[in-house]
Amino acid sequence: MFPLVGLRLYVRRLRAEIARGPGKLLMGPSGRRIQALTNLRHRQSRRDFQNYLANTFRFAPSRVERGDRVVLMEYNTIASGHIAYAFWLDALAQGGEAQLLPFRHAGIGPSLRTLSKFAGWPSDIYRAMGARQIIRPRLRRAERGAVAAEGRHVCSQITSKDALVRLEVDGIRIGDLVYDDYLRKARRATVDVKSQTFQKHFIKLYLLFHSWQRTFDEFDVVAVSASHWVYHLAFPLRIALHRRIPAYLIHAGGGMRLTSDRMGWDRHVEYKRDFAEMTSTEQARAQQQGRQRLEARLRGDPDPALLTSSSSAFARLQDRTRVLLPTDRFKVLVATHSFFDSPHAVGELLFPDFYEWLHFIGRLSNSLDYEFYLKVHPDDVSGSSQIVEAVVRQYPLLLRIPPDISHHQIVSEGIGGALTV
Repeated sequence: MFPLVGLRLYVRRLRAEIARGPGKLLMGPSGRRIQALTNLRHRQSRRDFQNYLANTFRFAPSRVERGDRVVLMEYNTIASGHIAYAFWLDALAQGGEAQLLPFRHAGIGPSLRTLSKFAGWPSDIYRAMGARQIIRPRLRRAERGAVAAEGRHVCSQITSKDALVRLEVDGIRIGDLVYDDYLRKARRATVDVKSQTFQKHFIKLYLLFHSWQRTFDEFDVVAVSASHWVYHLAFPLRIALHRRIPAYLIHAGGGMRLTSDRMGWDRHVEYKRDFAEMTSTEQARAQQQGRQRLEARLRGDPDPALLTSSSSAFARLQDRTRVLLPTDRFKVLVATHSFFDSPHAVGELLFPDFYEWLHFIGRLSNSLDYEFYLKVHPDDVSGSSQIVEAVVRQYPLLLRIPPDISHHQIVSEGIGGALTV
């Protein structure tokens, strides 16, 4: 039997989430806990989980035909998220009859394929949940030319970065998704809307968006779940919201039903409500765990919740050379972020991207009698460091400090304020 110790509260809240409706947040167990329960890449763990699914969580398996009622669920290799998908499906299945149809965001071959053609993991997990086919959005060959021409016209009308961020197509806002997707795929710090590279990427995503529109037209979609609310991965979520179809973010950290005014993971909005719904025992445990995690981060321990980070900016204070100048001027730390990591994940900011923000700080350094110290995260794996170096050459009053300097040392040397995004 698949072990589920520690997930009872998660399951109870997930079922309540489905019944409660949109705009509410579900908090689940930590990524570390789920990964400790099972590593679905290991054959025995995978077999145990498949047996558990077959006996507990399952849609009635059958072939899907065009026009059928379906639940669209993202097909991916995020092992810890598959556990959350199973509980979501179980809660959703109580609402009526529908077939489970996993989808891929990209691929080759027919748009609707038999899942058994994908051997091994993770297709075996999806089959255990009841899926028999998999779909990817695709336009007919005869449609592609007209849609691409329309996309080129739309792209030619985009005159600025802000106009791109606010772009809507068929009443659905996708500009922010296109913006962030381009930064990530092209590894650019910002967008030049008139560049050939951007325009080519725009046409590609325009075709994909309309492929998704066609998929929703061909099936009676009753719910959609995806792991990300950013990049092109969020196209099906945005389309579902526009068509008043329940759209969910489901992953190892929890789940949330999205709304037209809450289209992303804004877990902080529901902290107070979630805490109030806990029992007194759960509240005490949550406070203790929160305190322990804060203390661990300040000690410099790697945070398991930060799945993309293995280094800490709070490393223990070391006996090393002073990095801040010994002056009386006000000192400001500028902690940069990856330039490619979805600047619109929480909506519109004061600047269209992190690159524009950093240039603003550079211009500020020329007009204020402050000292600005730039620090790239010690776990920079995105190439942001090279971009920062180029910006520093334009603004000599921005002072670069080593990325592995501890925040504790910076504070002890007299930093007066900090700026970050």
